[in-house]
Amino acid sequence: MIANYGKEATATRHYTQFDSYKEHTMGKPTSEELQHAIATAIGMRESGHDQDHVAKALLSLNYRMQKMEHLLEAVKRYLHAGQSATDHRTLLLAVQAAEKANAAEEEPDDPSFGGGRLA
Repeated sequence: MIANYGKEATATRHYTQFDSYKEHTMGKPTSEELQHAIATAIGMRESGHDQDHVAKALLSLNYRMQKMEHLLEAVKRYLHAGQSATDHRTLLLAVQAAEKANAAEEEPDDPSFGGGRLA
């Protein structure tokens, strides 16, 4: 077996440590906490106070998560309902929306990103 001490080993060690940290300390925010965080992030972006791009990341991840949750619901409905043509189309549209949200990596910074829409 050849030891790997390059970037892959460092990245693997980093993610392993993060996963361990995540398992012990991460909790899902309540609906109210998430809405407050999203509103704060929108305010940060609109006022131009997002030098570390934390608000941008939160808003982007929240948007992508909404698409993934919609996709998950479509998959569950499709699998449960006997795979009807209507559910198949809904599933395909959800996959396309999730792929589009995930593919849009870098768009020009727009401080109004989020447009006042809360989670």
